[in-house]
Formats: sequence, C-alpha cells, structure tokens
Amino acid sequence: MNRNGGNERIGVLIVDDEPLSRDVLRALLACEADFRVVGEARDGIEALALCARERPGLIFLDVQMPELNGVEFVKQLALTAADMPTIVFVTAYGEFAVPAFDAAAVDYLVKPFTDDRFRATLARVRGHAARSADETRPATVSLRTLLVTIGDRSIVLATDSIEWVGADGYCSRLHTPAGSYLVRRSLAALERELGPSVFVRVHRGALVRASAVCEIRRGSARGGEVVMRSGAKIPVSERRRSDLVRRLGGKS
Repeated sequence: MNRNGGNERIGVLIVDDEPLSRDVLRALLACEADFRVVGEARDGIEALALCARERPGLIFLDVQMPELNGVEFVKQLALTAADMPTIVFVTAYGEFAVPAFDAAAVDYLVKPFTDDRFRATLARVRGHAARSADETRPATVSLRTLLVTIGDRSIVLATDSIEWVGADGYCSRLHTPAGSYLVRRSLAALERELGPSVFVRVHRGALVRASAVCEIRRGSARGGEVVMRSGAKIPVSERRRSDLVRRLGGKS
C-alpha cells in the first residue's frame, strides 16, 4: 500500500549515501510480500524530489548524509508533504536516537542489525499503519465533549470551545479562549472525531475551526497563514489554503 491503506503494498523509499546499505535493505524488503521499493536516494535533496513523485508510505532513512541530513530532511518534508510517510532511521550511530524520535520516527535501526531486528521493525511499521488507518476512517458522530487532564484533576471540555488544534509530539494540544490543553490523541484521530464539517486541516500539524477563521493571508509558495478570532496565526500550506478558501465560500 503506497499510502499505508487498504490491501496494497507499502511503497518504500530507501535513503542512504552508502550503496551497500541500500543493497542490504533492498534485499531484505524483497522477501516481504507487503512492501515494495519505489525508489532509492543518496541524500536528502534527492529524497525530497522522489517523495514528491512517488509518495512513499515508508522511508528507511540514514542520519549522516551529505547535502541534507536525515533529521533536517524530515523537517523539510513536513513542510511540503500532504501526508507524512512513516520514518525509520537507519544509522551506525546510536547517539542520534533522541533527535530521531523527536522527528517522530517509528523505529531506529543501528547498523549492523540482525534479520530478527529488521523483522521487528517491519512489525512495528505494520502496527503503525493499522492504527493510522483506524484514525483516518470517517467519524459517524462528532464529539461534543473531551476529557482533559490538568495536574491531578480531569475536566470536561466542550468541543465547541476549541478554536484550533496543534500536534504536540504524539499528542495534540487544544487551544481555547480559556487556555490550552494537552490530550493523548493524535491529530488524525481528532480530525476524525471533531468532524470534518467543523474543523479543517490547514497543514500537517494543525486543525482550525472554520467558523473561527478571520483572515487568510497568502504568503510564499508554501501557502501563507490563517488568522484566528483570538489573533492566533497558523501556517497554512498552499494546497490546504486552496481547500480552506473553497470551504469558506471563496475561490482559490
């Protein structure tokens, strides 16, 4: 499955400046019926171009590369990708594990790794894909309340008080006139639960309440920003800016 959905095979991009490392990964993936290699790149610059063309569901990514290293590549990809692929870092240097997981990597393989360790990584990728598929299924009823934890107490938050929602690691932060609240739900899950008729995705890391948008500002080729009723300014990608304009009754 190219985008980790349905019963199709997962499209894989291998990014590593060492030919031998790419050969090893390609050979291991050839033994797996539900994965297919859609491309290989020697550095982050090549990988960005391949991602735009192939839209892989999974990337095996080296950390130490010329031109653009693995962590910086993920940051650049997040600015342009409509849907982020699953990331697995592969490197000979264990000290990069923390920045790798900060970049939302699903796993971190240290070279040399065993076949069993590689299979464990693929099992983790499959589980991540299954959870993502569940989270993106359309909701039948929008949530009216959410239970949020503040210190040693939990409060019931009315969802109609939420102005916008931002990704915060594997959690999400709800922004309301009374303050912000962290919930242990992914942004994809909240997008489904809060209802696409009410909230609009403006980029990979944010949802906004359509009725709370005051202004849409066109910026660079990356899109621009949305100004909310509270004055908050949220970046918007070019593709999603067009969707938002149409949603609000205008022409992109």
